[in-house]
Amino acid sequence: MLSVLIGMAIDRGDLQLDQKLSDILPEASAANVNPRVREISVRDLLTMTAGFGQAGNRPSLVSAPESETRQWWLLERPMKYPAGTRFDNDAAGQNLLSIVLMRAIKQDARAFAERNLFAPTRIADRAWTSEADGHLLRAAGLFLTGRDMEIGLLYLQRGRWSDKQIVSHAFVADSTAKHNEGGPPGHAGYGYFWWAKKTNAGLDAFFAAGHNSQLIYVVPKLGVVVGVGIEKIPGGSVAFVNDLVLPAEAELPPTAPCVTRLEYRRAEVSPPRRKEPAYFPSPPIRFQ
Repeated sequence: MLSVLIGMAIDRGDLQLDQKLSDILPEASAANVNPRVREISVRDLLTMTAGFGQAGNRPSLVSAPESETRQWWLLERPMKYPAGTRFDNDAAGQNLLSIVLMRAIKQDARAFAERNLFAPTRIADRAWTSEADGHLLRAAGLFLTGRDMEIGLLYLQRGRWSDKQIVSHAFVADSTAKHNEGGPPGHAGYGYFWWAKKTNAGLDAFFAAGHNSQLIYVVPKLGVVVGVGIEKIPGGSVAFVNDLVLPAEAELPPTAPCVTRLEYRRAEVSPPRRKEPAYFPSPPIRFQ
């Protein structure tokens, strides 16, 4: 979700992918901060290649008592690698990017998300923890129902929802492309907070991996989005989708009762007169 909001800020001209931390956060140039930190770009944070090392004995991200204390903790972490050179699944870096977002858009990030993402897509059943100063806790704290994992549908439709372009097609394509080889826990190529990997059948796919086995998995060529909201699946949810869900989906006729077309997914929306709205990709979208 933070990646989508960053894309919106870029579309608005508030941010640039190659913009440096020192251009956005003056604190990055402070004397107590490693000079290499100021060279970290927005792209580096999105691709998990900022280069920070382990935080040693510093307080955990959650236990830092005040927002300002946490912000300095994020910037003062040791640098282990040059920015842009090595992937590391850095939760703290995601929260640093959330601060970058708030500074760039010059407004409360939660309100920005409500107005520009959640309201247009009607994602109603969600909660997202934020700091008192308005920046969202990205590494943990977003709660969605399986039915409201519509970020996958938004990206399947190349950033378009109904007749509104929520985030640009160009940013969606860039986000879901492989920018580096990634690593654990997704064990796949990495884009902008999306993992990229081919299915067992060799089709391009991208996915968002949440806590334990939570997953949003998208196969554009099939027009399929799979949402998994569960604590643990033996072997992992990606293997579950590839080994069981996608082969089963391939055997189903379009009228199978366990396949729900998007245009009928919400009770308050009347079935369209046309078979498929013009903005839908082909083949028809299925929500498993």
